[in-house]
Amino acid sequence: MKLDVEGFEPSVLLGAEQMLRKFPPIMILTEYTPGVAERRSPLSDLKKYPASLQRLAGAGYSIWHLVGARKGRFDVRSDWATVPLPSLRRVTQMLFNGPAQPSSQQRVFCPVASELKNADNMIKDMGTDTFAVPWDLHPRSLHAEFSHNTDLLLSLDSNSVAGDRQVGVWPDSPYGLGGGLCFHVRRDGTAAELIGRLCVHEGRNMSIAAAIATADAPRPLARNRLRHNVVRAEADGWELTGQVRSSGRLMRRRIPASWGRMDGQGGRGRDSWIGRREGREALG
Repeated sequence: MKLDVEGFEPSVLLGAEQMLRKFPPIMILTEYTPGVAERRSPLSDLKKYPASLQRLAGAGYSIWHLVGARKGRFDVRSDWATVPLPSLRRVTQMLFNGPAQPSSQQRVFCPVASELKNADNMIKDMGTDTFAVPWDLHPRSLHAEFSHNTDLLLSLDSNSVAGDRQVGVWPDSPYGLGGGLCFHVRRDGTAAELIGRLCVHEGRNMSIAAAIATADAPRPLARNRLRHNVVRAEADGWELTGQVRSSGRLMRRRIPASWGRMDGQGGRGRDSWIGRREGREALG
């Protein structure tokens, strides 16, 4: 079954629930478009999108993300019966292989649960400040891999598709929050975009862990703890050097203004840079 109704997929699935239970398709190809609800009222509609994934998973469907960067890589003249389906990232697989009852020290990440947390955070954060997509997204959610909409493949046979890993932003991911390649963010973007999208590779493990902790934290949060505000504050201390759209751009930390200016008295200026060895951030 193919489903593409410009953001109304959850409503269609809900209305067709009885029919789908009686005649379940073996496979479903569907758009997933929470970006539509993010741009209109009421915000309560946001929960319909992850809730639809939850119902489909509960009905026995395994879900994979059809990553945009992999689409269109085959010639349209190919014999499609011979074209292999590439390895896809799983939406319904938990990152946990331990005993049935994990200890309090063990974390269980499920992309569908993280999608629900995105919706809940957006509704609550918009009531006190704002929610910035993609900076405030949960790094272990499906939405971490796209900004507005994407495509999903569902199957009643969990072994019908090869899955290379769970969706989300990981330390070795070539992309950042929202799905953009970190190489492109560095080439075309700002220091704030690199930090916000978790594309600074130096200390990336810790940055991802901090973003997960903020996304998982109970709401409401103080404004200075909301991640988009933390990102803006941190970005004030950094700047990208080099010409925009060049691959040689570097991210360096600014010397604090309190260090003085180059005024003949040995001071350092507001716009001076930390030395090349100490101040450069390794970017992918």
